[in-house]
Amino acid sequence: ATELRMPLEALAIEALERISGCEKAEVLREIWRGGARDEEREEAAQSADLISARLLSVLSASAEARSTLQSEGDAPHAQLKNTLGTAQRSLSLLANLAACRGAVGSQDAQRKLIRDILPFVRHKEEGVARAALDAIVRVTHADVEACRAVLPEMLRTLMWLVGDEDSTSYRVVLSVLSKFAPSRSPA
Repeated sequence: ATELRMPLEALAIEALERISGCEKAEVLREIWRGGARDEEREEAAQSADLISARLLSVLSASAEARSTLQSEGDAPHAQLKNTLGTAQRSLSLLANLAACRGAVGSQDAQRKLIRDILPFVRHKEEGVARAALDAIVRVTHADVEACRAVLPEMLRTLMWLVGDEDSTSYRVVLSVLSKFAPSRSPA
């Protein structure tokens, strides 16, 4: 986190995350491709991998900010709140991209993004874990088939949240898992 050029990366991610909130496939596709045109397909694929890798790198560094940023005395580091916010926005952006197959081009790309999000559901920072769970909810409700492709990993990750019936995460996990239940036709 100390090597992030804050607030430049944070501003770029915040802008992309806000733009991606429109949920329009063509806008999300441009974010995913990094601006490469259709005729530059190979460049677009490399750019998408680069965007994903950079976003995941910033997300990982930001999520670990508490352990890497040195605080002065008892007060937290001045950039801690902003850096953790960047992690949360990164997760939101990844979810917006993963929720739209038309943007990322294939279920394989969606599957990769979902797998990238899953480890953060069990993160030690509560805000990061909550943002990751929100991301999983968003993707599941937008495209259950994309999540069905990674269902075993999702189950392994989400099952540990089911222990406390009074917790919010319990209800959220049940909401996600209910999407995978077979539909019943009225008798």
